[in-house]
Amino acid sequence: MHKRTSLAAMLSASAVFLGSNAFAADSDSVETVTVTSSRISTDLKTFAGSVTIISRDDVLTQTKFSNDLGQLLSNSIPGLAVSSSGSYSNFDQTLRGRKPAIFIDGIPVSVTLRDGGRDNRLIGTNAIGGIEVVSGATAIYGLGGAGGLINYVTRTPGEGAPEFETNGSFGGSLTNFSDSTNFSVGQSALGRFDNFSYVVTGNFEKYNSLFDADGDRIPPDPQSQGGIADTKTYNFFAKLGYDLTDTQHIYLTGSAYELLQDTDYSNGVGVYRVSKTPAVPVPPLGNHQFTRNHIASLRYLNENIFGSSLDVDAYYSQYKSLFAFYAYPYYPPNGGQSSIDNFERGIRTTINTPVDLGTGGGNVQWGVDYSYIDSRQRMTNGQLLVPDLKQNAIAPFAQASLPVTPWLTLNGGIRWEDDSIAVNTFTTIPIYTPSLPGGVTVQGGTLDYSKVLFNIGGVVAPFSSGPLAGASAYAVFSQGFSVGDFGRALRSTTATSISQFDFKPQVIDSYEIGLRADYPGFTGHIAGYFNTSEYGSTFNAVTFELVRAPEHIWGLEAAWDVKPTDTFSWGGSVSWTNGRTQNVTTEVWSPLDDTRIPPLKLMSYVQEQFLPDLMGRAQLTYSGNESRFPGNPGVYGKSNIPAFALLDLMVSYDTDYGTWTLAADNVLNEDYYTPDSYIYATNTNFTKGQGATFRISYSIKY
Repeated sequence: MHKRTSLAAMLSASAVFLGSNAFAADSDSVETVTVTSSRISTDLKTFAGSVTIISRDDVLTQTKFSNDLGQLLSNSIPGLAVSSSGSYSNFDQTLRGRKPAIFIDGIPVSVTLRDGGRDNRLIGTNAIGGIEVVSGATAIYGLGGAGGLINYVTRTPGEGAPEFETNGSFGGSLTNFSDSTNFSVGQSALGRFDNFSYVVTGNFEKYNSLFDADGDRIPPDPQSQGGIADTKTYNFFAKLGYDLTDTQHIYLTGSAYELLQDTDYSNGVGVYRVSKTPAVPVPPLGNHQFTRNHIASLRYLNENIFGSSLDVDAYYSQYKSLFAFYAYPYYPPNGGQSSIDNFERGIRTTINTPVDLGTGGGNVQWGVDYSYIDSRQRMTNGQLLVPDLKQNAIAPFAQASLPVTPWLTLNGGIRWEDDSIAVNTFTTIPIYTPSLPGGVTVQGGTLDYSKVLFNIGGVVAPFSSGPLAGASAYAVFSQGFSVGDFGRALRSTTATSISQFDFKPQVIDSYEIGLRADYPGFTGHIAGYFNTSEYGSTFNAVTFELVRAPEHIWGLEAAWDVKPTDTFSWGGSVSWTNGRTQNVTTEVWSPLDDTRIPPLKLMSYVQEQFLPDLMGRAQLTYSGNESRFPGNPGVYGKSNIPAFALLDLMVSYDTDYGTWTLAADNVLNEDYYTPDSYIYATNTNFTKGQGATFRISYSIKY
């Protein structure tokens, strides 16, 4: 029976159940979120561009519904595509139609040379102190940023006596409880003694099977890119601080993350756009899929050196993912399974120099970044699908924010990206029959890429008093630089030497205008953007190899938060993106496919503090109908995507012995197919999203 509910019904239910943007907390229990290592302006009112700051409280609110970071980000960031229910991959979770770069404390975790689409979920929620997001092409941190950047800011060490927090959750499906249970446990400790400070967190989570609105089991790897069902996730995080003086500090940070999937179910065969792909009780071929990410960093901070601050961060990261086994006609003659290995080390130096033009508050950030990356993609039989790639990158930069008058602030910056990629001699292997037979020997060598990137913008706040005193407007031009997915293009090349491998980096030119409002009880933001790239990246509908072509992307976003009383809040966002690409042979423009352009997204929440100890929240996710290709072709990335709406409810109660929370996702049991299911356009990946689920959480501080 069809269970689709209308958007109107969802909105009505959302309005009846009162719910906020952040979890209410007592003032003496709120952990301060500091982003002193951030390269984003500390005064967001003077930043020319779209920035989203997700606080620690916001993170905690969303974890009451789910610990899945893909869902948390989608619920919090305008312009970010909805997360695919049950999938571990963020392959097509674009930000304004392009791939965002992912960082942890400014340390890159995106695998730029061979993107595997698993970089959104590489840290546990217990370790996150906040998340900062810049939407639109940016070179603030370098190393990608075609669609923007997402930077997980980890928690800060304590400032007093030891504080401990224990949390746990238990949940499952409301349509088929059997074999659906999931649970998590977490522990954190922070404090200070003398000059030493620390924060240590640990987290473990176990998922069993996921079930759709009909109570049927969803395949554990719904789009053959990795799944959340039947997984165990571990994360350990520690940050140790030492105060050398009142103004000089060092921090040693380490994080170890691992997700392992162990399942006895595989994807069966459905009928695309007719009947869903079932989960069949057959163990998948190959080895268990997993993702591991380890990070270590040593940071030195001097808050006053000749009137400036100095921030030096040396880091090392190690990433490995094992993907699903692909049967013939992939990797002929017998199919195959591959893993991506990526090792990176680097040093980032940032100097912040105050500049006073008579109006106060100006600054120039300048410094240099260096990184060395060693990356490859290897089959489990030992063959190299992508050969050893070694990248050296150095990038000096300067970024200024200058309030030239009380009502006008100018932003501007420059960054010089100077990269070299060394490739060993290798022979391509068969990838797909018959179009990618392999067997091409490619003579190794080194490719050099260099580009000077600019950004310039301004913020105007012309009213210092009166009803428009909280209004401001901005305009900005910025550039992003990315070597795209270098390894993916290289693995299917027909060039016989690296010197003939004509790979062009992406340079994105981005234009944006926006309006902001900041009043007591109301904040709002609306933005329009347009960006271009001469060498964009999409994928072939049959082989899934890279296609490089000119692209134009444009869109609109709006976000708002209203707090008319001390106890009631309401807010949300709406985002719409469109784009086109040009055939390099015929020069004909056509729509960019659905892997890049997501459906319209509407987010809304209401929250009410009913009593000092009792809070309720309702939040709505609406994904609109996407129909941009004539004839609704049933091919990869070009099918119509029907609309759906999900309503989540949560109630939280504080006691003297901790906080209890009861949450329900998709409480109206919406019966829908995920956008990914239409994008992939296959009989073996046409899967539904989760039906109604529940989650009981408990946390206590002591």
